[in-house]
Amino acid sequence: MSFINFLLSLFGINGASRKFKAEGQQVFAGFLAYDWSRQSYSETREYVSACVKAGFTGITFELMERMADWPRGEQVADVAKRMEEQVDKIGIWISECRRAGLWARIIINNSNADVNRTLKSPSPFVTAVADLKSKYGQKQILVLPVSEKDSDLSEVYRLAIIKYCESAFDRRNTIAYSSRRPDALWFETHMKDPGIPAKDNWQHIAVSDTGDILRKLHEDGVTGQKPVILAWENFVRNNLAGGVSVCCYAFHKKPNYNLIERLGKVIKSAGV
Repeated sequence: MSFINFLLSLFGINGASRKFKAEGQQVFAGFLAYDWSRQSYSETREYVSACVKAGFTGITFELMERMADWPRGEQVADVAKRMEEQVDKIGIWISECRRAGLWARIIINNSNADVNRTLKSPSPFVTAVADLKSKYGQKQILVLPVSEKDSDLSEVYRLAIIKYCESAFDRRNTIAYSSRRPDALWFETHMKDPGIPAKDNWQHIAVSDTGDILRKLHEDGVTGQKPVILAWENFVRNNLAGGVSVCCYAFHKKPNYNLIERLGKVIKSAGV
């Protein structure tokens, strides 16, 4: 981040903001894969401001979605370097979320079945957690140590990453995946159908992150860019009615401001 952009961020110039909501139902927007890190400073500010105006309370980012999203020839030994780059790049987003009164919801590693298979140590992810904490602190940051439970990442490594993350971050800043844990205030489940909601309290986050639900939310497949607007509206509306928080993961590769605006009407109607 340039010094000028840093000053702009500090003073909140030319960007919408809201009062930060630490408790109660949340609604998170989020880019697909690594596309958040490809946005310019002006694009970052535009996206954050649009989310504020629509009523979103946070934005989701992942540091390592899956090795398959990097060039196919890349070695797992490069993970540490890539994680370091992502931790550096996320700084402007954290700064903008803080300025705007939003959560920055950060996934350290999304463990998918076709990646991380030759990983010999959890250290790249543990180091990323340490760097994230030392560089940015905890204010308005929610951290999910490991998402998914596929066979690519050994249980020993998974537990090591979770244990370190939950020791580094306060309970109120930590998310558990799929079931509640005492060291994480929040927990999330990955939904399968936009019409079947989770029903619980605001600490439970219903996430649109399975192949089943993503194919129902897009006309053109799991990573599709043609959203089915009504399906997205139903997903958000139904889960908010069930009392839980909502994460629109795999929302879009490039900002879809029409979709953000349409979901904003649902969010505001629900009184979030």
